[in-house]
Amino acid sequence: MINEHIMYNKNISKILEKVKNKGDKAVTDYTYKFDKIRLSSASFRLTPKQVNELAEKTPQKLKTAIKNAARNIEYFHKQEYQRIKKTWQIKTNGKILGQIINPVDNLCVYIAGGKYAFYPSIVLMSVIPAKIAGVKNITITTPPNNITPSVMYAAKITGVNTVYRIGGPQAVAAFAFGTKTIPKADMIVGPGSSYVTESKRQLYGITGIDLIAGPSEVGIICDETAQPKQLAYDLLSQIEHSPDARGYLFCSSVGLINKVKKLIEIEIKENRSSLPYLSLKKQLSFYNCSTEKAVEEVNKIAPEHLQIIHKKESYILSRIKNAGAVFLGKYTPVVTGDYYAGPSHTLPTNGTARFSSGLSVQTFLKKISVIRYSQSALIKDASNIQELALSEGLKMHAKSIKVRVE
Repeated sequence: MINEHIMYNKNISKILEKVKNKGDKAVTDYTYKFDKIRLSSASFRLTPKQVNELAEKTPQKLKTAIKNAARNIEYFHKQEYQRIKKTWQIKTNGKILGQIINPVDNLCVYIAGGKYAFYPSIVLMSVIPAKIAGVKNITITTPPNNITPSVMYAAKITGVNTVYRIGGPQAVAAFAFGTKTIPKADMIVGPGSSYVTESKRQLYGITGIDLIAGPSEVGIICDETAQPKQLAYDLLSQIEHSPDARGYLFCSSVGLINKVKKLIEIEIKENRSSLPYLSLKKQLSFYNCSTEKAVEEVNKIAPEHLQIIHKKESYILSRIKNAGAVFLGKYTPVVTGDYYAGPSHTLPTNGTARFSSGLSVQTFLKKISVIRYSQSALIKDASNIQELALSEGLKMHAKSIKVRVE
C-alpha cells in the first residue's frame, strides 16, 4: 500500500513537472488524455459571451435557488468580515507595533466535476467569501465537462467572468506556475478529486491553498428524541458522496440505533444500481454510549460535520473542541450548510479540524507585521537583542544592532 501511494504521488509529480516545463502544450495534452477533449491554448478560456449564453440556459427555479443561496452566503460572510480586526497600530515605549491586513491579489477557484458533473454551490461558497475579503482578480477553472449552465450562472451572479475549461492536476499546475495563456495564481482553493488534492498538496509553497480536502464525513450525537428516519437520511446524505465517505452515530438508545440501521439497509438495497458503493459496514460506525463518551470520541475524530440532536444540546456544544461545522437541532441537517445556510461548506476533513478551520473570509486575508523603533527604544533593548543573537551564533545580527547604538 505504501509503495502504491509513493508511485501515485510520483505520477502526479510528473504531470506537475511537465506542465511547469511545457506550459500550454502539456495542458492541452493532458486535457486530451484525461478528458478526451482536444483544446488549443486559445480555447482554454471561455469568452464572457459564452459564459452569459450558457448561464441563461439555467432553469428559472434553479436560478432562484442559486440567487437566494448566494444572498445567505453573502450576508454571513459580511457579518464575519465586520468582526475581523482590521489594520491596527499601538505605541509603546518608543516603539510602534502593528499589523496591516491585505487580501491576496490573484485567486483561482477550482470547481470540481464529478458524478453529477456540476457544482454551482462550490462557486458560491468559494467566490463570495473571497470577494468580501477584497480579492480583486478571481478566476474559475473547471473540467470541460463541467461547463454547464448552472455553474456558469453561479459564476455570472458572483461577478466572475474569467472562466477556464481545464481541470485535474494539469489545471492546478498551470495556475500554480502560470503559462503563456494562464495567469499565475497566488492561491488555489476548492475541492476536487484525489488527483487534484494531491496536486495542491505538492504545490503548496509555490501557491497558497485553502486546505487538503478528504472524503466527506459526518458525526451525529443524539438521544432518544431523535427521529430514526431523519438520522438515516442524514448519514446517507454524506456517505453518498464517495465510497470512502464516513458517518458516525453516537446514541444511548440501542433501539434507536437498530431502527436507523434497518432504514439505511432498505435505502442501500433500493439504490444499489445508482449508488453501488453504499455500505453499512464499510462506511458507517455506530456507538451505543453515554453523552460524555460521545463528546470524547467526536473530539478525537474531529469530523467535518457534526450534528447534535439532543436535549442537552447547549451542554454538548460547549464541550466540542474539534469539528469543521456544527449543526444544532432536528431541523438543521448538514445539507442546510452544504448549500444554503451561509457559512462555506469547504471544511477540514480527516481529523484536520483539530488544528485548522473551514474556508471563510479570513482564508483570503494576509497579515503583515509593522515595527518601528525610536533611537531611545533601540538603545534600551540593544543589549538583550545582541545577547540573543550571539547565543545563536549570529554575529552579524548582533553587529546590525551595535552599529546603531555605539
